[in-house]
Amino acid sequence: MALLLAIFWSLVVGSCSSGGDQDMPLFVVQRTAFEDMIVTEGTTEAQSSVNIPTPDDLEGTISFILENGTHVKAGDTVCIIDAPEAETEYDERKKRLESRLAELEKLVANQELERALLEANIRSSEAEAILAEYDSAQMQYMSPTARRIQELQLERAALSRSRYQRQLDAQDVMDKAEVMRLKSRIARDRRRLADAKKIVDSRVVLAPSDGIFVRGRVPWGDREEHVVGTVLHGRVLVGTLPDVSRMKVKLQIPEAEYKRISEGDSVEYSFDATPDNKGWGRIVKLATVGKERTVGSPVKVFDVEASVDSVRQPLAPGVSAICRIYMQRKPDVLVVPMVCIHQVDSQKKVVYVKKRFSFKEREVTLGLSSQKEAIVTEGLSEGEVITLLKPKKK
Repeated sequence: MALLLAIFWSLVVGSCSSGGDQDMPLFVVQRTAFEDMIVTEGTTEAQSSVNIPTPDDLEGTISFILENGTHVKAGDTVCIIDAPEAETEYDERKKRLESRLAELEKLVANQELERALLEANIRSSEAEAILAEYDSAQMQYMSPTARRIQELQLERAALSRSRYQRQLDAQDVMDKAEVMRLKSRIARDRRRLADAKKIVDSRVVLAPSDGIFVRGRVPWGDREEHVVGTVLHGRVLVGTLPDVSRMKVKLQIPEAEYKRISEGDSVEYSFDATPDNKGWGRIVKLATVGKERTVGSPVKVFDVEASVDSVRQPLAPGVSAICRIYMQRKPDVLVVPMVCIHQVDSQKKVVYVKKRFSFKEREVTLGLSSQKEAIVTEGLSEGEVITLLKPKKK
């Protein structure tokens, strides 16, 4: 600002002169702050955030989502997703499990009935054997034919009992195997139902912790912000809970100016939304590869990150910031516009100092310089008047 006032005053001084070179614009040398800086815009972001994703297998449409900047508590609903396919899958798996459980119940009932019949047959065979043994006690009084018939009855009763017992033992083995096989299928169906329920329950997305909710963006196309009606496919970031105590600013710097900045350069912030708020930080990260500013544009830009080390008022994510990047700064030095400095040969730089009605060439030594101005370390004094343009040769 001081340099601009000096130029303005020099133009006034120059306009008061008359005739030939005396009409040339002049500059009054003053002591001021030298600032080599770039002014650009950036956007605030949190240095770290808690992500709020959807499950990998969920596909659906957002039917509700909180507004940006909403304060939430852990467990609050931040988004609801309409997922009819997931609900249909859950209903089908639930019906399949219910069918399996009914099948198991029926199987166990049938097995118990079959076992009861076999046990009844065994008891009947045992009763026949007891009667046959009782009758065998009378065999000494029987005829040989009757005795033989009684012996055959004893053998048949023993064989029947043995056969029914083997059937019961075999049936037990088969029944247990069939029940285990069906229970294994039921366990698998339970797991599948639990997985489906987890997906259905995840339609209601909850805040994992306290914070300020910031909507996520669609991970394809123009990366638009999520809104009601956004279609989600697979694992997508619904939103984030940024840590607003540690902020950063993301910038995009054109290639020509990118070459002039370095990590560690100071950055001064101001904010249109809150004019009283000011902040300071520094460049902390420079992208190594540029990208097109817009699709098909020949202009390349580089992503740059700057820290926010101090700020008067707390910042929210997504706030536009005016960023002044200072590559070099020195207070209270003699600063002149670069247009005043003329190259005489490869080494010599000169200015033209006003001396009453003429201009005298004077060699100067420069310190730090930018594209617009430079520090003069030797050759000029404060208050001297120099030309902005080279005088005409006479």
